[in-house]
Amino acid sequence: MLRQRIEYTLYLPFKALVRRLSPAAARRLGRVLGGAAFYVFRKRTRQALENLRLVFPESAAPDRRDLARRAARNSGAALVEGLSWSFRDAADGDFEVHGAEHLATLIAEGRPFVAVGAHFGVGELGLVPFEDRLARVTVVAKPATNPYFHGESARFRRRRHFREVSSQGATRDLYAALRNGESVGLVVDQRVNPEDGVLVPFLGVPAWTSTTAATLAVRCGAPILPFFVQPVGADGYRVDYLEPLEPPSDGAGHRESILELTRRVAQVQEERIRAQPAYWFWVHDRWRRIKRYEWDETKARWRLRSRLPEATNHELPDASHPLRRWLRDMQRGPTLQRGDDYRLRVENDAGRRAAAAWALALIDRGRSVRWLEGEELELAEWPVRDLDLFDLVLVVVDGAPNEARRLRLEALAAHRTAMCRSTLWVGPEGSFATVRGVDAAEACSL
Repeated sequence: MLRQRIEYTLYLPFKALVRRLSPAAARRLGRVLGGAAFYVFRKRTRQALENLRLVFPESAAPDRRDLARRAARNSGAALVEGLSWSFRDAADGDFEVHGAEHLATLIAEGRPFVAVGAHFGVGELGLVPFEDRLARVTVVAKPATNPYFHGESARFRRRRHFREVSSQGATRDLYAALRNGESVGLVVDQRVNPEDGVLVPFLGVPAWTSTTAATLAVRCGAPILPFFVQPVGADGYRVDYLEPLEPPSDGAGHRESILELTRRVAQVQEERIRAQPAYWFWVHDRWRRIKRYEWDETKARWRLRSRLPEATNHELPDASHPLRRWLRDMQRGPTLQRGDDYRLRVENDAGRRAAAAWALALIDRGRSVRWLEGEELELAEWPVRDLDLFDLVLVVVDGAPNEARRLRLEALAAHRTAMCRSTLWVGPEGSFATVRGVDAAEACSL
């Protein structure tokens, strides 16, 4: 207790200094402190370098070290800026807001939502531009190791009109908040214990991930609103509100729906972190407690539900073939989230099995796939929305489709494009020539 009291006493002059700094000066001070921490806290630096090696194995060691140093500077700036915002109002900030219509629509409709942020940039400021229009927002607070510091974070949340609940047993309080029409705020990009999460791909590596946001969304019918905040200029911020992720309308409480929604949230965060890795908190031991057999079990389950045909003894095309590049690009995630079409010309059964082998390889790289052909294409009521759970749908057609099948394929193409989910159309030359909406971004042959 004495050590904690001493730490807090030493902190008070620093807090007084930050309170008097301009936003630009607070950011500069934070970057200097973060840069110094990179050299002082060697254990944290080693953890950041190990994480970067896992996620970017193709990059050179000096490049990873430079990235870790820039990330440390940005993390230091975020820490000092977060403290300085304990004494500021929303009008004091220079916010460049993108996607404001997504949050404004939810507010106008009176729909409570689950705001999901990440340890990216200055994430604490995600709802500040709209705080005057929002009703009370319930957020989860992890107890500080030093109880004297708890009041500092509580002060920031009170100023932002947040209601704080402890992370211990928070789920019940969050349910109650959503049922009462309040929105909730969560950060779900850090490691959880295996018993509290699921194993999903994150930045290309399996990671134990919290299902809290997806569980709340599925069981309460609330959309998930992903957001990101990053510094711009000397003292400004860019705030991005992404399109809300709607839970399945007919899958309330279903474990598979919760798993897939958790994966979609992880993919959204992965896309932003890969685009701007210097703003993420790399010093966290994100991939701890991973056991290979558990990941293999997950992939085996994905293979089973993909309904892929037998693909044994069929090797992938050589390294120069476009399918190899597609496999590499789709492993990263963003390629699958644009609603692109791909055409694979397959003239015989051997080519079909080779396409299945390629799809299995994509599953092994952490992406979910669904194979559609034959009788499934003849269903009178095709459950198109069920396919939203899959990163990629492979539609196999032998020859030109009849009128009824053509209409179903057009409906599927339109829906997948609207949902920004990609599709691979497999069949002989000319199979999809009459299907409107199948404008393949790329095509190749097997």
